[in-house]
Amino acid sequence: MQFERIKKNHKKKIIIGGLILVCITSAITITTTRAKYKLIQDIPLVRGSINYKSYDFKVMAMYKSEDKINYTEIDEMPSEGYNINEEKSYCNESNGNKDTTAVLKTINGNHTIGKLKKNDRCYLYFDKSSDITISDIILANNPKETVPDFSQIATADEGMFKTSDGMYGGYSYYWRGAVTNNYVKFGKHSNNIPDVYQGNPSTENTNFLEYDSLSSCQNSSIYNVNCKLVSKSNKDIYWRIIRINGDGSLRLIYDGSKGHINGENTSDSIAIANMQYNKEYYDRAEGVGYTYTLNSQRADATATTSTIKSSLDKWYNENLLNYDNKIATGKFCNDREVATESNWHSQPNSTFYYAGHSRLVKRKIPTLSCSDSGDIYSLKIGTITADEVGFAGGVFNTNNLSYYLNNNHNYWTMSPYYVYYYDSLKVNRSDVFRVTINGVLAGNHSTNNGVGFSYSGIRPVINLKADTQFQAGGTGTLDNPYVVV
Repeated sequence: MQFERIKKNHKKKIIIGGLILVCITSAITITTTRAKYKLIQDIPLVRGSINYKSYDFKVMAMYKSEDKINYTEIDEMPSEGYNINEEKSYCNESNGNKDTTAVLKTINGNHTIGKLKKNDRCYLYFDKSSDITISDIILANNPKETVPDFSQIATADEGMFKTSDGMYGGYSYYWRGAVTNNYVKFGKHSNNIPDVYQGNPSTENTNFLEYDSLSSCQNSSIYNVNCKLVSKSNKDIYWRIIRINGDGSLRLIYDGSKGHINGENTSDSIAIANMQYNKEYYDRAEGVGYTYTLNSQRADATATTSTIKSSLDKWYNENLLNYDNKIATGKFCNDREVATESNWHSQPNSTFYYAGHSRLVKRKIPTLSCSDSGDIYSLKIGTITADEVGFAGGVFNTNNLSYYLNNNHNYWTMSPYYVYYYDSLKVNRSDVFRVTINGVLAGNHSTNNGVGFSYSGIRPVINLKADTQFQAGGTGTLDNPYVVV
């Protein structure tokens, strides 16, 4: 997202038309009353003019609210500090039916009224606007335009950086290191989530299994230490901001039923525990696909859904479906391009690596581009990529206890790592990158590991829409997170 500081105008612009934001000169006169608006027919623009026929639509009533609950009738349209409530505001046609094509919204501080029919009668509701937008967050962080040393872990609070966004276009703004101002509170867990008990294999090992009762945990032959109740039903959901995408949407990773300090040993920030990335075809190259088609490097229209995608889609429907109108359809890269020295094969007789290995293991240069458009998924929910871990301060095979992505548990990325061939066993194991205990960005080298054998956790990633607003006064800290309104 390309961003410029803009001075606020103390007088609202009201734009009548097909959702075209224009600079309106003094040649337009708008008489603001409860009854109606009157327009001069010629509206001069920065370039040229529009001959706009003067429809005499009527505003029958206007209301405003300070709390989005209680509304009082008003005689004049609010100036700064209020937004049109799109759900409550409406227009009726002359026959009494609702005009379903009418557009009533506030965009970047401008009240926008468009696609009306002649003689529409409109009822407008205004809510006191939040003081914080995603653009405000960028300004507050004073992003750096330098390039950090990605070969070194980021253990300090390095703040926000600006970089080109290859998938979205424009610029992305990402948080790096032990940042403490990227907390967001958004949504609630479903009230149907059952309570579970978690047990560890030892007092030193943070891996865990979940059980439906305390006795099941305590009587298990393994993972029977530190058995504890975990309840998330109807609790708030907290997130950490990964980055602001090039289109202005906000990319978040799940942090649990409360916010957690950097490096805290907490299973709460794992939304789905002990899940394989893909139960099927883990012994073939296709196993790294978020969706996959047999005998094909990339998925096609007949693709099969991976285990991790099925799990995430289910979690979304159970916990976030009620908030779907605030969540953008984001772009997620499942980069199946092979490294330059490798060739793709479904069942190879030698090991080959994916392009992510070249970027993050050999050269240590992450990217926000995706090698092939066929690997870009348009989704409401996904996982973090290994490249995003690199931008955040993680480095391959290197501990980082301090940065904000470390929760001392294993969890998946959606970035393919390699297909490993075990010559002695004549078998293949496909694998993707993951973040492991101590914040390590890692792959695996064992016949017992890979997408079908390694049970890691899942931290969902979503994208809030670019016009998302937050309650006034939030600073993004653990004690004062950005709260979506």
